Amino acid sequence: MEILLAFVISTGIWIITIREKDKVEKEPMWVLIKTMVKGGIISIILTTVIYLAAIFFSPEIFSLMKPGVGGVFSKFTFAMFVGFTEETGKALAAIWLLRKLKDFDEPVDGIIYGMAIALGFAAIENLQYMMNYTYKVIIGRHFLSVPLHITCGAIWGYGLAVNKFKHKRSSNLVNLFPYIAAAAFLHGIYDFLCFIKASFPYYIVFLVTLTIVAYRWGILRIRKLVSISPFLKPGECSQCRTINDVGATICIKCKKELPDREEFYSTPIPHIFDAKNLKKLESSERYEAIRPKELLEETGLKSGDTVLDFGIGTGFFAVPALEIIGENGKLFGTDVSEDMLEYTKERTKTFSNVELILNDGKDIPVKENCIDLAIMAFVLHELPNKEKVLSQIWTGLKPGGKFLVIEWSPENTEKGPPVNDRISIESASKLLKKEGFSVKKAKDI
Repeated sequence: MEILLAFVISTGIWIITIREKDKVEKEPMWVLIKTMVKGGIISIILTTVIYLAAIFFSPEIFSLMKPGVGGVFSKFTFAMFVGFTEETGKALAAIWLLRKLKDFDEPVDGIIYGMAIALGFAAIENLQYMMNYTYKVIIGRHFLSVPLHITCGAIWGYGLAVNKFKHKRSSNLVNLFPYIAAAAFLHGIYDFLCFIKASFPYYIVFLVTLTIVAYRWGILRIRKLVSISPFLKPGECSQCRTINDVGATICIKCKKELPDREEFYSTPIPHIFDAKNLKKLESSERYEAIRPKELLEETGLKSGDTVLDFGIGTGFFAVPALEIIGENGKLFGTDVSEDMLEYTKERTKTFSNVELILNDGKDIPVKENCIDLAIMAFVLHELPNKEKVLSQIWTGLKPGGKFLVIEWSPENTEKGPPVNDRISIESASKLLKKEGFSVKKAKDI
């Protein structure tokens, strides 16, 4: 009974602590616990398989953990082997579990879930140690071994965040390897100090120092990624939640530095439609499936209205919108592609109330309170800084203005962007509500 109670208390304290570090958009506790349990089991299985293989080739290898067995170099090599094996096992479990997890929707989640999976591994280890020795062993492990495991999870968890949000087109393992190696080295040094404690009486001082410094690094990484959460409004401070001017570098209330969120999303956005294939956007099949004019009419668009088509493309929505608003209306169309704009310019040359604008997809080139209807068709998933653009659209809309958002369903289809780049109705609705929009209607088309 004591073993089970100690196990639950230690694990419960740490999972709550991990979740509380996510200050902006906390992960659902049940999802976090489920990921912790699954990740712990999977990583334990993976490392056990490797350890059994090692024992098969070298039956006495684990005797190096005992005092007086083997030299310093042998113990160091074995410690690094243990570190690399366990951190690789945990990281592989994370890759598998997080690849389609919808709740992994902001950079800090990489660290949060990485730490949770590492905690799952450490919790199972704790159970094994308590069953072999006594439940009192949990005291030392709770304050040293567990935070060390969690910190290692934070290291390659940071790599998961970089992989998903900064290097979307690169291989998981290529991006993660430096972070796994760093975590493995830290883990190996910790184990090495444990292996030589009989001949190094001050080992505990180094263990405590190593754990504190490493854990502090993990906390700082979490704070950095929390500060660039897409769920923060433009200019919002993650520490005190004060709304500052867009572009401000210091919070006016708490005086903390406001990071450049776009720095973390600096690489090319995940999937931009190739303008060479623009004729595909004008297929009769596509018109039949989407029925753009009917959708526009559902929004209440009428003669004389002003429209913003953000990501106008070939004018798929712009042309029927121009037909509805008539010559007394106005349409602004933006795109990142000059080829798209040239195509649309030719297609809308008979209309005199069209203004086409080439921009970088990061800003809305219109004034405040001037838009009756904003259109964003198959563009939201391409934006590296979604919350900034959505906030600017909110500002540009007139009171009572409408916003039509169309996106790919996150399902495998022959056409469209990769599934991992798509946005579900639920995720899109959450983003929109965060920026002040009221979602009046959501449906599949």
